[in-house]
Amino acid sequence: MSHGARVIRTGVSSAGPAAPTTAASSTASAGSDGELVDGAYFRSCAGMLKVAQMISLLVGFISVNNSQWTNYSAYSYFQIVTMCDLVMVLFFYIIHIFRVYRMLTCVSWPLAEFLHYLIGTILLLIASIVAASKSYNVTGLVAGATFGFLATILCVLSIWSSYKVSCITQSTSFICNSAIHTEDQEAQKKSTATCEFKEVKSTTIDTIVHNFLKNNSQKREKLQTNNILVLDQVTNILANSCLQY
Repeated sequence: MSHGARVIRTGVSSAGPAAPTTAASSTASAGSDGELVDGAYFRSCAGMLKVAQMISLLVGFISVNNSQWTNYSAYSYFQIVTMCDLVMVLFFYIIHIFRVYRMLTCVSWPLAEFLHYLIGTILLLIASIVAASKSYNVTGLVAGATFGFLATILCVLSIWSSYKVSCITQSTSFICNSAIHTEDQEAQKKSTATCEFKEVKSTTIDTIVHNFLKNNSQKREKLQTNNILVLDQVTNILANSCLQY
């Protein structure tokens, strides 16, 4: 007994995987928003710069700490500055990694970080210059000053990369607002000119209509006067002819 060809259905159609993929992507996005740690910040430019700054500051501190000091006050100042900068960079790194800025919205975190980088970079540059000038070719002190300069350059890069975007955005928004204001003024001038033209046009039309009606009324009065005169003449002629008969 022969059987016809059977079709085995797998339950997967061409449009079948689309819905699970969409659901999976939405679940993944919701999971990334709900995660405790911001994994994208690890791979971002700002995150990698902060890691490089912390490593440079730590290496500079260790190099100076394990060397024979030639000037106590200079290298004490260098160690204090490097440790303070290291702690503050680590603090802001944790703020970004664990998204603390979303919970503490009362603090202006971009402004606080900008002030930290500005003040810390200036102090670190001064400390590195002092450490380099007092090193007297001691290897550990020279290495510490070198890593201090490296950390200073990395801090400057953080300031430039993090805050140039906001400056460009503000200038662009200012230019856009100026352009919109100029377009509004031009549109207002055009509408004012159009209204004035319409008023002049309506006034001209009213004047023409008024003159036309006035001329017509004068012509009608003349015609009526002429008709009355003609009727009077005809009446006189008829009266005279009646008298003659």
